[in-house]
Amino acid sequence: MPTFNVVRGVLSDAKTSEIVRWKALQHPVTHTIVQHYGEPAAKPGDRLVHNNRYFYVRGVDDASILGIFTIYYVEERSDRIE
Repeated sequence: MPTFNVVRGVLSDAKTSEIVRWKALQHPVTHTIVQHYGEPAAKPGDRLVHNNRYFYVRGVDDASILGIFTIYYVEERSDRIE
């Protein structure tokens, strides 16, 4: 059974350097989501849904180490992987 958490953050296109870095790790990314405040709410392999858009978490960076900022590296996909 799926579980649901709310991730509040800012969605943006991934920078070219981020795309290249994650592609080298064989984890393609298309976007980043920056969450402000709180511990990371998602982990690699999780699916985030925004309206009818699906983002698959490829990596998580607790950028501040204090739980203030978390960066999610995600891949937007039109097909749904269950």
